[in-house]
Amino acid sequence: MNLPKHTVGVNVTFEGHFGGVTYAVTVSGSYAYIGQGTDFVVLGISSPASPIELGRVMTSDMVYDVALSGDYAYVADNHNGLMILRVDASDAPQKGDLNHDNEITPADAAIALRLAATGAHDDTTDVSGDGRVTSLDALMILKAAAGAISLWGGCSRQAYGWNDAHLCIKHNMYDVRKT
Repeated sequence: MNLPKHTVGVNVTFEGHFGGVTYAVTVSGSYAYIGQGTDFVVLGISSPASPIELGRVMTSDMVYDVALSGDYAYVADNHNGLMILRVDASDAPQKGDLNHDNEITPADAAIALRLAATGAHDDTTDVSGDGRVTSLDALMILKAAAGAISLWGGCSRQAYGWNDAHLCIKHNMYDVRKT
């Protein structure tokens, strides 16, 4: 990170960053809403040193501005003009956080493996989205704990995108992307 080496009259310290080309940012509470290239991205920023990506939707072109009002994000991109998105940050359990400590850790993977062995079903454990709890779910949770993949969430698979102009973040929807 290249930061200015000299400042005059102000004390500036680097606290954290989220990589990528970013043209637009709006902050509300513990969330940052950014235009990162062609993507509208929602970040959890309760810990400024390590922002967490909570949701992402690809637009048709570069996102140049983001504004918020209530549950709505107003996203301007070069192709679509103004898009109005409803953003839902529900408090449903996070996929993969099986001991409900607000972190995905190897302990969660062990719980998933135990559930897979017994044949029990739990929606927060089924991170693969196949309707079953298997050793694959335990492996995916372990990879998420190691930082190799992210387990994202939102409202439903259908709600993730532009069809209903509704982006749901972090908790209910399954989506896995490599980090």
